[in-house]
Formats: sequence, C-alpha cells, structure tokens
Amino acid sequence: MPFSGQDETIICRDCRTAFVFTIGEQEFYNTKGLADPPKRCAPCRAKKKAEKQGAQETQVAEAAWQDEREQGDSRRSRRR
Repeated sequence: MPFSGQDETIICRDCRTAFVFTIGEQEFYNTKGLADPPKRCAPCRAKKKAEKQGAQETQVAEAAWQDEREQGDSRRSRRR
C-alpha cells in the first residue's frame, strides 16, 4: 500500500485510540521497505514488544532448565 504523503490518523487495533502516522514516519517505513502502516499506537507496540521479549526469555530459561535437568539425570545414571 503506497503511503499518502500526508499525516494519517489510524485507530490502534489493541486500545482503539486514534494516533497520527506522520509523513516522517511514512518516509521511514518506505526506507525500510515496509509496505503497510502500523496497526498499533506507540504504547501498544512497546507493550507488545515487551510481552514478546518476555515470552522469548521464558522459553530460553525453560530450555536451559531442561538441559540442566537432563544433564543431571545422565550424571546420576553414570554413578550407579
């Protein structure tokens, strides 16, 4: 979708608040090759990003815990 070249008002998909997608932001999106305007306002984007990072950190921690547990199991079986 080509950008309009003027500020656009968009409704956030999460909080339903109107926010402005400025010409400068549109130019930035164009330079990054992004074809679609944002669907969330800045606070909701930040919240979504934090939730996503938290989920990834939890997955990494769970994987590390599982590795430690498996290593402990293999060490115990060698002692017998």
